[in-house]
Order: sequence, then structure tokens, then C-alpha cells
Amino acid sequence: MAALFEICKCCLGRQKEARQVEYRGRDGDLAEESGGGKLGGDCAVGSDGYDVETRSLEDLARSPHDAARWRQDFQSAGDGKKNPNMCRIRGLRQLVWLQTEKELIRLEKEEPQKLGQVGTIPFEVRDCSQADGQEELQITKVEVMECDMLDKAGDFAKQGCTVAVLNMASSSSPGGGFRFGAGAQEENMYRRSDLYRFLEPYKGSLYPIKPDACLLSTNVTILRGPEKEGYPFLVPSFEATIITCAALRSPALTTDRKYKYAEDEESMRQKVRVILRGAEKAGCDACVLSAFGCGAFGNPPEEVARLFHEEIATVKLQKVCFCIFNDHNAGRAHNPQGNYFPFKKAFEHDAGNATGCGS
Repeated sequence: MAALFEICKCCLGRQKEARQVEYRGRDGDLAEESGGGKLGGDCAVGSDGYDVETRSLEDLARSPHDAARWRQDFQSAGDGKKNPNMCRIRGLRQLVWLQTEKELIRLEKEEPQKLGQVGTIPFEVRDCSQADGQEELQITKVEVMECDMLDKAGDFAKQGCTVAVLNMASSSSPGGGFRFGAGAQEENMYRRSDLYRFLEPYKGSLYPIKPDACLLSTNVTILRGPEKEGYPFLVPSFEATIITCAALRSPALTTDRKYKYAEDEESMRQKVRVILRGAEKAGCDACVLSAFGCGAFGNPPEEVARLFHEEIATVKLQKVCFCIFNDHNAGRAHNPQGNYFPFKKAFEHDAGNATGCGS
């Protein structure tokens, strides 16, 4: 595990060079030096040990995490929704990542049994043989919910399911902008799990991810709760398979929001196929998905939901849940009704009873 420790120390060094935070009292201001950026307002994080004049993010990360106080500070910064102070929000998210990184280093040194063995493999369309998913097919229970993906994965795990979770990823950069406090799903997953351990070592060999492939990471540990709750540390943690796949970016669409080019539709179908067959390959019986590529990447939710509906019929998964929130990327030209409603409509007759885990 020494290699990861060295990677983490390098990451901390880059963070320290790129970003320093000045802390002025428990209720004071945080001032950020990063190209002139400013982290203004009451942005104290946590409740203990913040009585020194100047501290870096790395120093703050050594203090015990106070989820309630973090959540309060996040809400006061606009929580990314109403008049958000994105500089403050990014700083708060960076702090969470540094806490997670510190905890992973500690676990690897002191309690390695609490972390899964690192292993990530590529899974391509050519690995999806005709036999896969075609024998002893059963009814898959499909839900569409407004809920957090990792929260739902935790629910499945408590029911005794072996669960896979889709990581809607950057095709070229593991974790996307997680070091800089970006707020997309992949970055959120990095802050809440040890997925970093599973993808960073393969940055040079498995990236960029092939257009018709995904990456399968088994035994990823989920150790923190959702952003809306202040990223509390979970006791106990749980494990999941993470399926890392990048959606098609900015496809051309017709006036009725269908794929203009058949090759674009086929490309998305292949991605959907490797996600679902990858979950089977990993031995999972439950899968947590979302409106894959229907946000900033501009894929039409009606078409993506249709592709998932058709491909789910070919696999042996017992339970599938689409966790979808309408955010700032909803209500655009490609998704005027948002993403939740088109998926809910596509699967309104598929919430049947499943056998197996949690039934």
C-alpha cells in the first residue's frame, strides 16, 4: 500500500501549493489564494480547534469533522442552488476530499482489513457474448426515484444485495475535478469512497476510457454519507462495485429530440450494454443507475431511458434503481421536461416484484 501513500502525499503537496486558506476565528472569514480567488463570508468548518490565526485546508482537514456545521456552512454559501458562492462551496468540498484522503491513508496503515483489495478491469462490448444475460431471464424490478445514488446502494446492501453503482465519469481524467471541489456525481463519489485507490493507479493505462467500454472496480468502500447531510462518516461502511463509464458528449439531435445519427445512438447503446453486463460480470444482483449523459452532455432522456429499458430486458439483474434529481442542467433544449419524468414514464410498468436479495 506504500504506492498509494506516496500518491496521496503528492496530491496533498499539489493542493498546498495551489490553495491556502486563512482562517480568522470560529465565525470569521476564509480567504483563498488561488489566482486571486476569494472565499468570503462566514465559512468556518467544523467546531473544534479553530482558534489559530492562519491555517491551510490541509491543517483544517486534521480536525474532527462536524457534519452539522459543514452542512450549515454549505447552506449559507448557497449550496450550489440559490445565489451560490461557488468559491466557498468548492473550498468546502475540497476540505471534505482532504478529510477522506487522510482517512484512507490512516486506514491503509492502521486498519487495512477495512478496505477492499484494489482491482479494476476494463469491460468492453466484445466481452458481452451472446450467451450473457440470455439464459434463465427473470423479471427485473425497476424503480425511478429522487434519491442519492450511494444512499440507495446502501439500502440495497442492507437488504443483502450485491450492488453495482454507475459512476458517470470523465473519459480522460479519473475523478474529474475532485481536487478542485467540483460538484458532479463522479467528484461526489470520490469524496465519499475509496474509488480514488481503484482508478488513480490506472490513469496511464486504462484512460482515456474506450468509447465502447467501462471500468469495473469491485470492493470499493463507501465511507461517507451525502452532501446534503454534511458528508458524515458512515458506521459501518459498506462495499459496492463501481462501474465507471463516460457518456457520449453533445450528440446531434433531431427537432423531436432523437439521435440524428444512427452511430451516436449505437454508441450510447453499447455504453448502456457494458454497464448492465458489467454489473452481471461482477456478480451483482442490484444496480444503481441515473440519467446517464442527460445533463451537461446533452443526451435526450427519452432516448436514453428507452435504451436502458431495452437492454435491461437482456440481463439477469434482480433490482435496478434510477436515482435522478432535476438540477441546473434540466429544462434545456435536450430535456425540456427534465430527466426524472421521462425515466419515470419509461419504467412506470416495470416496478414488479423481484426474487432474490431483499425480496
